[in-house]
Amino acid sequence: MKLTDILRQINEEEEDNKGQDFNIPKNMTLSSPSIPVSKLEDYLNDSSNYGMYSRNIQNAGSAALQSKIEQEKAKIFGPTGKFRGPNMKLAAAKQGWDENDLEWKKSKAKEISSRLPELDPKGWEELKFDELPRQAKDSFYDVSTGPKLDALLKRVKSEFSTQENPLNWEEEDGRLVFPPDTNPKFDVIKKTVDTVMKNAGIPEEEYKLKPEDIKGFTPPKQEIPTTPKPAGPSVLTLTLDPDKIKGKKNELNAIIKPFKNTYDKNFNYDQENGVIKITNIKPERRADVRSQFAKFLKQQSPVKESLDFDFERYQMLRRAGIIK
Repeated sequence: MKLTDILRQINEEEEDNKGQDFNIPKNMTLSSPSIPVSKLEDYLNDSSNYGMYSRNIQNAGSAALQSKIEQEKAKIFGPTGKFRGPNMKLAAAKQGWDENDLEWKKSKAKEISSRLPELDPKGWEELKFDELPRQAKDSFYDVSTGPKLDALLKRVKSEFSTQENPLNWEEEDGRLVFPPDTNPKFDVIKKTVDTVMKNAGIPEEEYKLKPEDIKGFTPPKQEIPTTPKPAGPSVLTLTLDPDKIKGKKNELNAIIKPFKNTYDKNFNYDQENGVIKITNIKPERRADVRSQFAKFLKQQSPVKESLDFDFERYQMLRRAGIIK
């Protein structure tokens, strides 16, 4: 492919991709000419503004949220399942007590005594599970009731939503910046922020939401591929001096014969002009061949000799197996 064709192709691709910046990271930014940044953050921190984009979408269909709820229920009310029963809860309680540290045991003892005020939990953390009072073991887990379950659900949803904020931002130069590595795609950020602002009663003309180049980032330079120079044969040209070969043709032919046998079609002797050409010759052989014809050669400029050999072409031909 010619260089002009490559440049034409690159230009066409640039036209096709006009308006799109590939591999150049950007931040989505939120700013307002009339609303302070602190107020914009208040809108984003208010979970009621998110609507369908509410933090982690708090509903029973959220697998992650449901899993968290089940974990918390097991901690407070004990294990549940098809085969649950007193023995199952007792075994789970013993395992939980034995696996946790002293601070956890103190906290658990305090929680049990809050439900059984007649028991004194002092020193329980030093006891093995089997050494705990019978009532403490039987009431290790709380009894599940409607109000208690509702309170648990409310707490877990609140904590879970705080941990799973759908947007992450930083304040920078009087605006809010949403880094690409900690946020969803630009279209999701835009839809989410637009929803928040709409629910907060802020009209679209009061804020600006747009992508901007990341400060300090320098996009890599686009390299234009080049077409390699076509490889040509490596040629050794020997120009004979007519005065030097007079009366010595037999001696010259004796030297020529083995080279002709070796290089075959790559060897050419133009007797009329007194020029010997050997193509596809290895560089390390050039000086040796020249030395054997030295007594018959015309004086030649070193510069001319250097122009006879293209080392780049030689390398390409040798890799291709053309040069022997």
